[in-house]
Amino acid sequence: MKKYVLICIITFLFAFLFGSCTGVRVYDSETRKRAMARLDKEMDLNNWDKALEIIDALLEYSPGDCSLYKKRLSIYSGLNKKEILYREIIKNYMNCKGDDEYLENALVFLQNYDDAESEYRVAKILYELTGDEQHEKYLRNALERYCIALYKKAETYKNNGEIQKAHAILDSILNIDPSFVFAHRFKANLYFEQNDYENSLNSIKKLLHFEENNEKDLELYAELLFIKEDYRESLGIYEKLLRLYPHNPYARERFQKLRIQAGKEDILEDLVLNIRHNQYARLDELAVLLYYNLYNMLADLDMQYMIIIDIDDNQYKDYIEFLVFRGIININQKRQFEPSKPVTRGVLAAILYNITSLFMDTGRAEANPPADRYRDITLNHNYFDIVKVMDYYKLIEPKNSYEYDVTQVMSVDNINQSIQRLKKLITDKEN
Repeated sequence: MKKYVLICIITFLFAFLFGSCTGVRVYDSETRKRAMARLDKEMDLNNWDKALEIIDALLEYSPGDCSLYKKRLSIYSGLNKKEILYREIIKNYMNCKGDDEYLENALVFLQNYDDAESEYRVAKILYELTGDEQHEKYLRNALERYCIALYKKAETYKNNGEIQKAHAILDSILNIDPSFVFAHRFKANLYFEQNDYENSLNSIKKLLHFEENNEKDLELYAELLFIKEDYRESLGIYEKLLRLYPHNPYARERFQKLRIQAGKEDILEDLVLNIRHNQYARLDELAVLLYYNLYNMLADLDMQYMIIIDIDDNQYKDYIEFLVFRGIININQKRQFEPSKPVTRGVLAAILYNITSLFMDTGRAEANPPADRYRDITLNHNYFDIVKVMDYYKLIEPKNSYEYDVTQVMSVDNINQSIQRLKKLITDKEN
């Protein structure tokens, strides 16, 4: 009997002390009713710490009461305690014995507070715990909202000029959901604006794996292939684009030009192959080699039409005019191109100088001494500045260390080597 009385006294003291700390003693239904009223009052007054104490006391009395967990959830959400919030939802869900109604309320609650990250994390953990179809649906919806929230953040970074941060956010989206096409599209266009065509092409290919018939995506893909000089692939994409969107004027114009270009390309490749088999090249053959290698770099240059009197019957007329009209190769005062003239080191240097000056800082090269290290290139020599630029950018090999020799005929191999060096020089600068 004494032992029973002692236990009662200890239990009473514990309840008294616990109630003194929280201001609530909950051990019967009447007390619970008063505690609930006080809880509502504290919540109305935004006394969150006191409200949480009351909830803890009430849960000691009825640990399975889901309404109390919901109130505690709303307090943590109001305090923006995200790390506590998503754990709280999981714990509450388990305490409520998997109450789907509670789960739905919790996720809607997070949506209302625009907490897409916590919503996704909660939905993910719940699906991992249960694996049922309903929770999979919640997860899919939460994932989409979270990705959209991150996407908007990336847009803000991009608009503020913080491009690397925008890329980082887009990468995080794709790590979560590799099929989120908006992130792939954003990255492809962002890289394109940065002139990073290789990464833009990679992004657009990934995008087309998930969504293959979007008009703007196909336009970008075709344009990137064209920039990469993959004309046949580009032509095929424009053909597909026109089948799907026959009234796209840009695609139709590009398609027609590429179809002509593709036909010429076959002929051009044969011409280049034949020229490369020769030991030396004529000036008209140099025009073919330059056109073949540098067309994309030179195509958008301003043109000035002029009469060239000695190329009407020349099989390379189109290529010659392309370069002459753009000021790459000069004709003489008699309006003659002199197509059969051999390509000497001086002729090649003058032409490469014209191209280099369009893309590079030749002034810096011309200020770089000394071209006069060659005994045949004096200060007053017509090729003095040209040779300086060729030397500075290492485009043409001199005859030897002390003699340049502008009259020496260049072999086709040496000509092609110099063209490739120039092409790489310009490409590296643009990238």
